[in-house]
Amino acid sequence: METSGTTPGGSPGGGSGSNGAKSAQEDPLAVGGAGVAAGYVAVASRPGPATGRAPWWLSLTLGLLALAFGFVLLSWPLLDVVVFQMLVGVWLLGDGFTRVAGALLVREGRGAGETIFSALVGVLLIVTAALCLRGLVTTLVLVVVFLSLKWLLTGFGDLMAAMASVAGHPRGRGWLITSGLVAVAVGVGFLLLPELSLAGVEPVTAFSSIGVGLVQVVVAFGLRAAQARHPAAEVASGG
Repeated sequence: METSGTTPGGSPGGGSGSNGAKSAQEDPLAVGGAGVAAGYVAVASRPGPATGRAPWWLSLTLGLLALAFGFVLLSWPLLDVVVFQMLVGVWLLGDGFTRVAGALLVREGRGAGETIFSALVGVLLIVTAALCLRGLVTTLVLVVVFLSLKWLLTGFGDLMAAMASVAGHPRGRGWLITSGLVAVAVGVGFLLLPELSLAGVEPVTAFSSIGVGLVQVVVAFGLRAAQARHPAAEVASGG
């Protein structure tokens, strides 16, 4: 009786299965092609070091400090120059230490220039705060100049972060640009102010601090939402 359904290599069904297994072993792409393609897409879409993320908690902390400073000024009318100088010193001290901490703690995903600038601004604010707290700032005009420089430097810092730190996230970049422009505008406004008495400088300082503080708080939550929409950026930046 003739067994036409068998071959030296096995049955037609068995031969087909063994041939398929053999071809799969000889051609790994036949098995892993989809995985290789997916891995290629993942690597290609992974943000590079320049993408990074801006530390939203830093903007939130700075905003809360500015709000606290502004509300303290509003709740303390008729203070003298010495007390005003001391309050400015305490605020600048907290702001400076926060910026130095941000420069030290958030390194990955940030350019060296941005990190160095943030640290230098923080150190400068700490030195200015020490001058105020030691009573070495003797005129109101000098205090106003310090406040103006503070807003200008921190505004430029936000703009630098917008251009470098979150270049891959247009939403986050927009939030930082808004914060930076508002701070720079307030700094220029302080420089353009005529010589005012303490009665005029105090409310201007209070309302500007509250305004910028609110912007920074809103920016912080905007950055956090932007980063939540791009979780891969947090992985790339060590988050």
